[in-house]
Formats: sequence, structure tokens, C-alpha cells
Amino acid sequence: LGNMHTKAGRPTDAIEAYKRALAVDPEHEGAAWSLALAYKDAGKDEEARAGFERVFQLNPRGAKSLYQLADIAMRKGDLAEAAKLLEQGLGLDADRAAFLVKLGEVRLELKQIDAAEKALNDAVRERSDQAMAHFNLGLVHEAQGNQQAAIAAYEAEIKVTPKLYQPHFNLARLLSRAGRQQDAITHFRAAVEKRPDFGTGYLYLRGAESKRQLTSVDADIVILDEYDFMAPDVIAWADSRLSSSRQGQLIVASTPSYPEAGINGLFL
Repeated sequence: LGNMHTKAGRPTDAIEAYKRALAVDPEHEGAAWSLALAYKDAGKDEEARAGFERVFQLNPRGAKSLYQLADIAMRKGDLAEAAKLLEQGLGLDADRAAFLVKLGEVRLELKQIDAAEKALNDAVRERSDQAMAHFNLGLVHEAQGNQQAAIAAYEAEIKVTPKLYQPHFNLARLLSRAGRQQDAITHFRAAVEKRPDFGTGYLYLRGAESKRQLTSVDADIVILDEYDFMAPDVIAWADSRLSSSRQGQLIVASTPSYPEAGINGLFL
């Protein structure tokens, strides 16, 4: 009955059904597992956490409850606890590839880039069809400044999940940075084809004439218009506005003023 309610999208009714089942047999691991999942689906993380801890007590060699506990810890922002649970699960009867992907994601969130790379590479060695492993490896290589490795990771993700828009977009973004504009356009088009509403939103434009006007602005694209007439400190400050962007682009435009100076010197 609980499974019927779950399939019908009625988590509250499912919870009551699983609780009745456990009242009859408190040691029923399947009912305990299903109850914990129902709590999690209902957004009741504390009850779900207690439920998965109970499942682990019933079956200390079963790692799947540790995976769920790690996921709840991540949702709460307790990344250190999530990493500890995943490491514990890897020592048990676990789906190693899934645990390693999750561990790599946690290490990446903790800014432990080398540890994240190791976990994700291990996940790919376990099972090369792990799309999230390739995705997170792409993020790792971007953080390392290794653009070619990131491109290869996103290409591998597309081979696993060719129908998703996100890997095409990620790949197109890096190909554009690498100057491979035609290839980038191909994948940007693929991203839009996979998800036609992709890219809808707002374009926010703002101009600035002084360093003071730039102090509260973060940007993805900065255009230095009339570069030759800009003060050096303003140029440096404008460039720094791209520091929080993952696809930051600096465009310089100006009417040349003197040979080998300003924009003329920049492009020599």
C-alpha cells in the first residue's frame, strides 16, 4: 500500500502506510528504507535522517543508507560530514562509482580540487558511463585552469548523455574561449535544440565613467570603450569585475590615437 501511495505522488499517505508496516514488524528493513525515502521526498530531512540511521542499524553492511545520509548532510551544508559518510560507505558493500562521484562533488564544494579529481577519476575507472563524473571533472579542470582537459571531460559527458543541453553549453563556452568559434556555435545550437527555452532571461547592461561607479558591479562581459582615453587604474579595476564570472570576457574597443600606444600598442 505504501508503494502505491509513493507511485501516486502521495508521500504523506505513504508515510502512514510504512509506519503501520513497521508497527507490525519493527525489524523490516524494506519498510524502514521506504519510510525514510518517503520522509525525504516530503522534505522532512530530520525524520529521513533518523530513518536512514535506523536502516543502517538494521543492516550495518548496507551502504545505501550512508549515501542518503550524505545527501541530506550536503543539503544542510555539512560537507565535512557528507565526506565522512561517503568515505565510510566506500569501505562497505557500496556502488563504488556512485559513491565516488558524490565524494568528488563534495570535495569540489570544499575546494579540495586534487582530492576531487582523484575521486572522480576513480569513478570513471569504475564506470565510464557516469555522466556526473565527467561533468564534475570538467569543473575541476576549469578550476585548475586546464582548458583542454575540461573540454575533453565535457565531450565525454556528451557521449554519455547526448540529449541533455547542459554539457553542450559547457563545451560551447570553452570552445568559444579557445577560439574555436564554429565548433562553439554548433554546440550552442545543440544546447538550444535540446532545450528550446534555454537562454531565456534578462540581459543587464550598465555603463560606468569612473572607478567609483565600478565598485559594486560584477560582470560576465566588460567592454572598454574608447580604451585610449581610459586611466590605467580604471582599466585594471574594470578587468577585476570579471573575477567572479565563469565565462568572463574582456572586449577592448577604441579609435587609435597614437602609434604604438593605447589600443594600437595593445594589438601590435
